[in-house]
Amino acid sequence: MRENNNFDRAKKIAQLSGFVWVLSLFFTGIILYGGRKLSGFTILLTGWLAPIEIFMGSAGCFAWYANFFFFFALISQLHDKRQPAIKTSLLSVILAIDSIRYNQYLDNEGGSTTPVYGYGVGFILWFSAILLLLSSVIVKSYDLKDIDLKNKKIYKNIVPISICPLLLFLTLVGYFSFNFWLNGNNDEKKFGSSHSVVFKLKKDCEVEIGTPKIKFNVDQPIEILDNCEVMPFDTPKQALEWGIPRIRINNLDYYLVPDRKPLISISSGFGGLVKFPFFFTAYV
Repeated sequence: MRENNNFDRAKKIAQLSGFVWVLSLFFTGIILYGGRKLSGFTILLTGWLAPIEIFMGSAGCFAWYANFFFFFALISQLHDKRQPAIKTSLLSVILAIDSIRYNQYLDNEGGSTTPVYGYGVGFILWFSAILLLLSSVIVKSYDLKDIDLKNKKIYKNIVPISICPLLLFLTLVGYFSFNFWLNGNNDEKKFGSSHSVVFKLKKDCEVEIGTPKIKFNVDQPIEILDNCEVMPFDTPKQALEWGIPRIRINNLDYYLVPDRKPLISISSGFGGLVKFPFFFTAYV
């Protein structure tokens, strides 16, 4: 016996999936080191560039292209009553999973990148939309089959069964988010709270960053080479607060101004080079 009156439940799940996808555009998807937040709209407009980063020494990422297969599957789920969009939906999920490899954001055509700090609500909604569509496909696949009496119980419970991948994803998100807010140090929690971070991409930093105990006795600017990610010298502000009087990045000098929170940058000159340990070079 074939049931023909339950295509609506798969269609409703697909409609919900489309709504959640659109909703994800209005929330922060990715947070970068330094505090920059990328909304769903921004990622939608620029995410296609991610694979190009392979040629710049980065891992690259193909997760953005999951959106194409998502929409193909969504249209099929809403309008094609003959067959479910199994292949396109699965391809969308597989490509979306590739987002876990995305750890560098391309800043400009020169190849400069900024490390990814963590994920926001927009990413959670986007991935949930893709898994909701997979749920719709599972339900539709079952609804289009001949249902005998032995499968009646499964047939009635196919909707909660179909959302198991989504529940697994949300459980993992909850686990990583809980660890972030439980184990992260105060600076991590403060940063996460002010930048809408749900969970961090890399390992949480549990060590508190205390008051600097070492002062650098350097009169001339110190240049930070490459994109340093070593705390507490991963930003000009951090290095300056540790006692370095002036930091040079991309031929611009940064120094702290008393009674003002922002850093002031000025064009710098050139001089001789003195090698310092780790990643510093001082101009003298």
